[in-house]
Amino acid sequence: MDYVSVTTALVAPTASLFSGGGPRDLIGLDDIKLELDLDEPCDDVYLRKIVSRASAAAQKFCNRLFVPATWRDQVYPPAGPFPWQLPPALSKLQLRQWPLTATPCPAGTAPPQAPTLTTVAASGLGALTYYARLTYLTPTGETAPSLESQIVCALNQEPAIAAPGPDAQKIATGYNVYLSTASMAQTKQNASPVSINQGWTLPPGGLVAGAAPPNYVTVVEGLPNNANPLAEGVDFLVDAAKGQLDRLWYVNQQPKPWSLPATVVYQAGYAAIPDDLQEAVILLAKMRYFARSRDPMLRNESQPGVYDAAYWLGTGLGGQGDLPVDVTEKLDRYRETVVK
Repeated sequence: MDYVSVTTALVAPTASLFSGGGPRDLIGLDDIKLELDLDEPCDDVYLRKIVSRASAAAQKFCNRLFVPATWRDQVYPPAGPFPWQLPPALSKLQLRQWPLTATPCPAGTAPPQAPTLTTVAASGLGALTYYARLTYLTPTGETAPSLESQIVCALNQEPAIAAPGPDAQKIATGYNVYLSTASMAQTKQNASPVSINQGWTLPPGGLVAGAAPPNYVTVVEGLPNNANPLAEGVDFLVDAAKGQLDRLWYVNQQPKPWSLPATVVYQAGYAAIPDDLQEAVILLAKMRYFARSRDPMLRNESQPGVYDAAYWLGTGLGGQGDLPVDVTEKLDRYRETVVK
């Protein structure tokens, strides 16, 4: 039985890692021009297109996005033909995207539950949808953000957030409010920590452009009506390079199986694309450039009879007819793995 993982891009890449390139490009225009020994700009438009297409082909082959983005993985237990049978234990939770860009969370406790939002009367505000996340503050730092909640406020209404109450470890000294009118675009709204037993209402001045939430991994076990936020370093460990999470027993900090379903919100991607990955994309783009003036499916041709031609045929995703072997050999190490 296979576990079911549903991956959603919460914040898609918008900025390019390369000057003038697309947000998902893995190489720059200068890289391919250097490889082709081109100086003139006459082919720049076409080269940018093949750079973007070669980058997309490499990422599709690997079933990953290599540029930085924010993701949500929802992992569910397998639905087998015999529901009374327990599924096999999942010792490691493999995220669909890696490496993670998050830093280790020092707070020592789990984040708050997704905030409970209500509306209150206000004047001078238009109808808007608000999105909120919360963090606890402890003597050692700030927790990962909670899962996101949203509420629609009608004309002359504003959002109010219920007090999150004490954290699981009973060490939180307050909480921060992150709010926005766009999903996953929250900024900090409170100048000083809010008491954990005190609610919060949007001030008369409206939203302020504060700091973004901390870049930590948010993990919640269970369904929304029975959610159990987990604390990094206490309930789970993160292998950022591999995108793997290990669940821990609270008592002795030894590994334990995951309780599913689980939701993980995280940021992943390379700040600098690895050289061998760039080399694969450069090779693919170079092949497409030289195939510009000929049939790319033509394998060989001869004139004995007086003319004969043989063509390559596609063999499906990942096959030689889809991407050249020289390219796939370089990309294989980056393909999505499965941990059983």
